[in-house]
Amino acid sequence: MTTPWTLADLEAAIRAGWSAETSEPAGLGKVPWTPENPAWGQCDITALVVQDLVGGDLVLGEVLHDGRPEGYHWWNLLPGGVRVDLTWEQFRRGETVTPGRVVKRPGGRLGRRWEEDHWGDWLGVRQPTLLVRGDRSGVLSAEHAREMTVRRAGVRMVELPAGHAVRAGDPEGYFAAVRGFLTRVA
Repeated sequence: MTTPWTLADLEAAIRAGWSAETSEPAGLGKVPWTPENPAWGQCDITALVVQDLVGGDLVLGEVLHDGRPEGYHWWNLLPGGVRVDLTWEQFRRGETVTPGRVVKRPGGRLGRRWEEDHWGDWLGVRQPTLLVRGDRSGVLSAEHAREMTVRRAGVRMVELPAGHAVRAGDPEGYFAAVRGFLTRVA
């Protein structure tokens, strides 16, 4: 029998994966990521992972510093109006975030993270990684996924009977893969 995870366990596992390699590159040009502020630049990908795991809506707000636009901040809104923002503490320089608006989940890859050849970023990640691929994905080919696992140590690939939206196509398989992986790395 699998030990159930609490929300605190999921938060700890997500936070354990943050690093300079997972930080939003646009944020790195302004303020560098440091271990002292591990949430810096992690909001977009963190909000997507939280949505994958617990559902709800994505919320996007504008970040202002000294009254000037500086970027965007993502968080989650669960049914009943519960706000989940695992990266709120990244704002330490007096930034303010507008109330935000519910947005539709971006389709495909996050553009700014994948605009260029991603191999340098992929190979630079040192954390254990779970690569979940739908066997009918039209976005990530089986050959490319296998190359991703061969070129970098610490990658566990799981292929499930689904299209590219694996969580929707095989939710039980997806959550079992994530739980199994997090159990091994936590």
